[in-house]
Amino acid sequence: MVFLYQKYKAENFNSLDWLVVVAALLLIILLFVFPLAKIIYKVWSLVTTSIGRLISKIALFIIYFGIFWPTALIRKMFGKGNQFYRQKKSDELTYFSNRNKKFNTDDFKNPW
Repeated sequence: MVFLYQKYKAENFNSLDWLVVVAALLLIILLFVFPLAKIIYKVWSLVTTSIGRLISKIALFIIYFGIFWPTALIRKMFGKGNQFYRQKKSDELTYFSNRNKKFNTDDFKNPW
């Protein structure tokens, strides 16, 4: 408010000083006219929520198609098949493999 009082002379206003006047008027409205403040709050919340939903979808699109998808394609084209994600052969009944190992007491003392 002090800024407005000191700069209110027409010759002192720059091209963007009208934004300060609008902000001060909006502040006065929000402080003293509660029903109008409630409407402004609801409109502002709707606008920011909509922008947030849009930006999150754009960001996820960019991350997926800019990072994950090309990485997966490159890995499939040049990498060997990972044993954890391999397809089982038609004659196999399960993905598990049998290990014939005899365990002794030392294996249970230090499992790592």
